[in-house]
Amino acid sequence: MGFPGSRVTVGFGSDEELLVETLRSNYCGADEIPDGPVLTLMLRNVPRDMTTEQLVAEVEEVLPKGSYDFIYLPQDMRRGGNVTFAFVNFVDEVSALRAFFLLSGRVWRSGSNVRPCSVVTSRRQGLSRNLAHCLDRAGRLRHR
Repeated sequence: MGFPGSRVTVGFGSDEELLVETLRSNYCGADEIPDGPVLTLMLRNVPRDMTTEQLVAEVEEVLPKGSYDFIYLPQDMRRGGNVTFAFVNFVDEVSALRAFFLLSGRVWRSGSNVRPCSVVTSRRQGLSRNLAHCLDRAGRLRHR
């Protein structure tokens, strides 16, 4: 399943694919629609006091539980809380696009931030690259 340009090239083989196309045609948000294959999204404006558990609950309000396989909410040890952005890797491109349309501009239900969620394509795509980055980062922090 590919994404030439920014259009899904599947023949509406599932209700999910039809939903994504419907969301795309009705989208009028500020975030740029992902162009090309995407599995990992970066969520911005995450409330600093939001926990990973709260973020998971927010994602699961708009997507089925099995549609993602990785959520990373980096923490800011100096300031307390998170760094106000998170990464979510999805199991397929349709789930990632659905998440983009349903989370972009969404007002967070948890935490104290009133700024809406902003969604962009992550520079690191795929579960293995995200896990490798987290392991590398944890190793560097341990040796400080």
